[in-house]
Amino acid sequence: MKQLLLAACTLLLCVNINAQPYLDSFDINKTKVNNNPYGSNPGNLVAEGTSVYFIANSDSLVKNQLWVMYGNATQPTKLTNMQQPSVYNVNNTLCKVGNTLFFPAVDTTHGQELWYRNHDGGMALVKDLNPGKLGSGPTNLTRYNNKLLFTAVDTNYHSYIWSYDHATGMLEQLTNDTLLFSFRELTVFNNKLCFAASTLTDGAELFEYNFADKKTKLVANIADTNQGSTPGNFVVVGSKLYFTASTTSYGIELYAYDGTSAPVRLTDLNPGAGMGVQFLGNLVEMNGKIFFSGFESNNQFHLMQYDPATNQTALAAKIHQAASSNINNIVLFRNELYFTANDGTGLDIWKYDGSAATRVTNLASTTFYPNINNLTPTAHALYFSARGSSINNELYRYGLSKVGIENVAFSTVVSIYPNPTRDIAHLQLKLDNARVLSVSVTDINGRTVFAKESTLYSAATHTIDIPMHNMPQGNYVYSIKDTDGRLMASGKLQKL
Repeated sequence: MKQLLLAACTLLLCVNINAQPYLDSFDINKTKVNNNPYGSNPGNLVAEGTSVYFIANSDSLVKNQLWVMYGNATQPTKLTNMQQPSVYNVNNTLCKVGNTLFFPAVDTTHGQELWYRNHDGGMALVKDLNPGKLGSGPTNLTRYNNKLLFTAVDTNYHSYIWSYDHATGMLEQLTNDTLLFSFRELTVFNNKLCFAASTLTDGAELFEYNFADKKTKLVANIADTNQGSTPGNFVVVGSKLYFTASTTSYGIELYAYDGTSAPVRLTDLNPGAGMGVQFLGNLVEMNGKIFFSGFESNNQFHLMQYDPATNQTALAAKIHQAASSNINNIVLFRNELYFTANDGTGLDIWKYDGSAATRVTNLASTTFYPNINNLTPTAHALYFSARGSSINNELYRYGLSKVGIENVAFSTVVSIYPNPTRDIAHLQLKLDNARVLSVSVTDINGRTVFAKESTLYSAATHTIDIPMHNMPQGNYVYSIKDTDGRLMASGKLQKL
């Protein structure tokens, strides 16, 4: 009885320890050539389940590559090793559709064109849309109905929105207005594609493309001059599209579009032509309210909230008490808002639970300018890029507990990735001492679907591949036991 009680206490202790927040950093660019002033510069972070895909540079030659961080893996995995072409790392140029990653790459023959990488590692050019050394410059990569939407120029250097179906190989030009350029914010709303685009006569305004009749139209000329209203920060909440726009009469404020009527201005936080909503921030919905960096008073900007139910705007949190909080990178993670802010001691990540804001990281205390960006939540962790005390701009991971590891009752480091998975899960064991262990996976009914008999593992890192190709979608439990059949570690595994 005493042994059983001790085992139960050990498991409970491990659960409590693993539930504590943690912060990992990954020094991808280790070349340190010329003191490596930029690090790997990870960008274009794209979440998929518990994994995050991104673009980064791991050497001194500035050759950007595709990378993935699987669940609770101890290090990122490089997916490409392209010397020519090299992956193009600017915003909105990485998108995953099904098992295929799409990205622009640049070489001396095609210029900047759209490429893809399949789940099996196969890569190819989608099409040379603009033959020559300049290329078509694809950007604004967006997933919609298992298709890829993106913007690119044709051989006449006219900018259009395109659709590509990788399953059929069909590439279709959606828009045909030669006067539109500078597309941004491709967002599917009300069975249409809303976006910002510019014309020489009206500047940047709100447009939409109708998938049904394949027509493009100007939604509204919001600005009261030909400078354009520069719509941005699109987010769909309920039955409306919310965004920021600027006019000379009201400055930058919050607007809503219901898909039929003209957009309506919702706020006038900074009366007159002053900025009421920060354009370089973003809009995020939590519990039916829309949060953003907005004007509060005394020319200060803090975390603000707009309630569509009451049409009221209010201060949510004031991080810096004497100046602007510099709110940015707002995301929703584990039903709380996470964002970057400065309370006067430096830039760090904060969270807001609906009533109060608290600091999450202390990067400002370890580096003069942490430069935190690209906050990207997955199912179990929050990834971002930042500078640390000993590394430059690299990938970081913040979480509340290690993915898939729930009960660990012996001295080891256990990780399983990718989780969820479609084909193979890799169970990694880092042992301090040699041990005889067995591994099994059971379904929700307790039936064993995978088993690896007792094996002597040395004091080293071992990886056990768990094939899940033919298993039904759903949740599974893996178990690690010793020679006496005692449970040493367990966790959950999901098949997509």
